Amino acid sequence: MHPRILFYPFASAGAVGLALLGGCFGNSTPGAGPHEDAGLADTGAALVDTGAAADVVSQPDGSLDSGVAEAGPPAQAEVLASDAPQAYWLVTDGHDLYWTDWFYGDAGQQLGRVMAMSIDGGPETTLATINGPAGGIALAPDAGVIYFSGSNENIYQVGFDGGGLATLVGDNGPEYVASDGTDLYYIIWGPYSIAQLPPAGTTPTVLAPNAHPIVMTVGGGRVFWTSSGALLSAPTTPVDGGGVTVAVDPDAGDVSGTDWQYITSDGTSVYWTRQAVGSTSSAILSVPVGGGTPQVIFDAGTGYLNSLAADGVSVYFVMQNAGLYKVPVDGGPAVPLDTTHITGASPSDDQGPTIAVDSTSVYWINQPQIVKIAK
Repeated sequence: MHPRILFYPFASAGAVGLALLGGCFGNSTPGAGPHEDAGLADTGAALVDTGAAADVVSQPDGSLDSGVAEAGPPAQAEVLASDAPQAYWLVTDGHDLYWTDWFYGDAGQQLGRVMAMSIDGGPETTLATINGPAGGIALAPDAGVIYFSGSNENIYQVGFDGGGLATLVGDNGPEYVASDGTDLYYIIWGPYSIAQLPPAGTTPTVLAPNAHPIVMTVGGGRVFWTSSGALLSAPTTPVDGGGVTVAVDPDAGDVSGTDWQYITSDGTSVYWTRQAVGSTSSAILSVPVGGGTPQVIFDAGTGYLNSLAADGVSVYFVMQNAGLYKVPVDGGPAVPLDTTHITGASPSDDQGPTIAVDSTSVYWINQPQIVKIAK
């Protein structure tokens, strides 16, 4: 029942995209994870005043009718691959696409893979194969490696050329991973702590002990995670006392207390999804990485938000069974990008974070397809 994460490191390349999802391999029940009642870490930090939310830009029922901007002729989506029925998480470095998937071996066993393909399409290359399905994936171009996880709770690294496959974390690694372009960030199960590990490292540095994270992202030199209805953060460089601070107060009601949520950062702000519960609407919210007042940048009413990515200008998201949209980082009307290629198992349901962005395009998994459209 582990959270999911998709990461593209914004700090060291032109493309940006990071999306994280609470849940587990094959878990299709939002809010059913084990961390809902986990204790919030005692940080001793002052809480942030949440202030007022941004204007509502959609119908209360999540139909988007009043919140969709008028647009010119839409860009045409391009199917780059149509033979990826088990594609799981997708990232890009602006030159190539990388994703995890799984397949059945000759003996009927499940095998996981890391795949690569040009952003313009073409041949697909297998970079790594492991026992069991592969899960989260994170690019570390400054270190020349790709981090990825497996359902066996191991974390691996492999070179961009497919060489140097190695196990970094065994037995207690999570399904998901994140990177700042060099180091690996992950959750140690058991104490539910957030740890950092350099490339080919053997001893992790614990950045936030007993953090009880649900989802996690890296941005602006800090690690952010949600826990029991709060948003917390810690510096990526360890400091005396840990440096854990509360970015959003759990009493504000701005952060979901369930496992089913997404989070991303563009290095300037952090963005996350809040799912509709009771009288609280589904929404995308943001807060500066340096702290401040959280703002609702898109209110989805009762609609279900699935997948999230940001590039410093816009936030990209999927509205379940509706389409792929973007909204300005400061809030405003949502602009539909594609409402056609959202019909497969992902991202129209709960298969995990599926969006990646670079300087010109948005990419997503629509099993068995991998699709591209201009921003």
